[in-house]
Amino acid sequence: MKKLINILLISFLMISFCFSTKTKTNKDNDHINNSLLNLIVDSNKFNVYPVGGECGSNVSFSCNNMVDALKYANTLTNVDQIGFLLMDGIYDFTNNSIQVFGRGIGIASFNQGSVNVIFKGGNQNNNGIPLITIDESINSVSGNGGGIRTDVSFYDITFQDFTSPIINIIVNITEVNVDIDGCKFNNFSSNVQNVSMISVSTNVTKSYPVYITLSNSLFTGPNSNNNNNNNNNNNNNNNNNNNNNSSNISIISLSATTLKMQKLNISNIFATSFISSINSYITISNSDIYSTSTQYGVFRNQDTTFKSYDTIFTNCNSSISGGVLTSSTTTNDNNNFIFQGCQFINSNSFNGGSIYASNTGPFQPTLSNINSCSFSGNYASNSGGVIYSVNTPLTINNNTQFITSNTAKNGGGLFYVINTTLTIQSSSLSSNNSNTQCDGYLVNTQGSNVFITNNTIGFMDGPPAISCTSSFVNISGIIFMDKISQISVTCNKCNMPGYCNNVDSTGTTSFPTSSSQSSTTGGSATGGSSGSTSGKQPLTVSSSTTTTTGSTSGSSYLKSFNLFSILLTLSIFIIHN
Repeated sequence: MKKLINILLISFLMISFCFSTKTKTNKDNDHINNSLLNLIVDSNKFNVYPVGGECGSNVSFSCNNMVDALKYANTLTNVDQIGFLLMDGIYDFTNNSIQVFGRGIGIASFNQGSVNVIFKGGNQNNNGIPLITIDESINSVSGNGGGIRTDVSFYDITFQDFTSPIINIIVNITEVNVDIDGCKFNNFSSNVQNVSMISVSTNVTKSYPVYITLSNSLFTGPNSNNNNNNNNNNNNNNNNNNNNNSSNISIISLSATTLKMQKLNISNIFATSFISSINSYITISNSDIYSTSTQYGVFRNQDTTFKSYDTIFTNCNSSISGGVLTSSTTTNDNNNFIFQGCQFINSNSFNGGSIYASNTGPFQPTLSNINSCSFSGNYASNSGGVIYSVNTPLTINNNTQFITSNTAKNGGGLFYVINTTLTIQSSSLSSNNSNTQCDGYLVNTQGSNVFITNNTIGFMDGPPAISCTSSFVNISGIIFMDKISQISVTCNKCNMPGYCNNVDSTGTTSFPTSSSQSSTTGGSATGGSSGSTSGKQPLTVSSSTTTTTGSTSGSSYLKSFNLFSILLTLSIFIIHN
């Protein structure tokens, strides 16, 4: 009997411990348990009710628009979430534009899976007024925002031939969560009212008060014959002609926002960029982006972390920089980009056919990475057929393939790097256009450190593969795919162990006739004798070992473990006695 009592006491202690831990975990989700009001809206009805009068309780007596539905909801107490269930029909912006703050709203089709709920046109009475406005400046908010959060969701809604924004967010101390799933955005024109389709404005610089999810959705602009270019290398001026119809506004404009995108189809975009961002965190995965015509690429990021997974970019053309991405760092040292498992096909720009990256800030950006990607048919009408990088460290590895015809008119058929550390390893660099006369059809490096390690290379005859100016270049473990045993290298005051041994030399040399070359010595391209090196001083290569020690002092995990140990000790003591 005494043993049974001891066992029951142990069980009670353990259950109490687990329950208290669970309760503490769920306290952060108390806001989910709010009251929900669903209202049916039908644009085809002309029901009669007073301003703020009841409507939307059933199909026969639905609200005529979302404005009327919200007015009715505002007369009720304890309503924190409103569901607008839209019957099939055409909805205008004028009678459905609403302001939301500190509550949750959802806009969805009443008939689940319907594609016939369509918002069309623009706001005729108030040009530029969005469908949804979230603006904390017109609400009484003080201090740290008091935990106020606004939630907006769109499900299975079509936006067709529209000029007004869908959502405009202005916040600093409150939080906003937007979820868009299964929607279609067809033929949005940003240059009619000079506004973005989705806009976030905030003065926050060290956090992300806005969280947006875009999934399973379609974005398409007007069809155009100006964007059909399948052979960029045979038309050196194509990127200058593809942007005549592009808008001066980005389709989506973000500040201090976490944006997560997955399973999107984006095409026929004519704008400054599809997304422009400042101080944000962006991810995209499993998406297809093609036939875009921009000035700064599909993504124009400033001080933003950007990650792309398993996404295909085809015919992404820009007139200024980066057909796919223009990334700039000005103040934030955490800015970097990652591409993994992506394909870049037939994209072009003036500088950086696919990617343009620059750092003008006081910090060295976090290392950017390109892993397991492929590049083919990308072109720059000036320099950097694939990548143009200024003071932005970059590593390319894990069987990334530069397949064919990645070229530039002037310099760097694949890479054009200035004051940059570039590492290319365990990748394949093959058969780029032999007709190009660019200076360095593999790499053009100026004032940089370049490491080309354990790669498979197959080149055709042509101009120098590597053009090196005031740089350190280390080449090791190269395997040639064809019978070509020598590739020319242009050295201009460079340190390239095994190739350009005299940093004061200027001229052309070749790879050794062996199929591989190893060099493990580090160095600095400081330019030989005093005053002999012109231009920027190159970087200095040095190695260091960093040991990171972890600490669990004060962590919730350790506290929980200590409490559990105390209970277990007490239990053993009870059993023993």
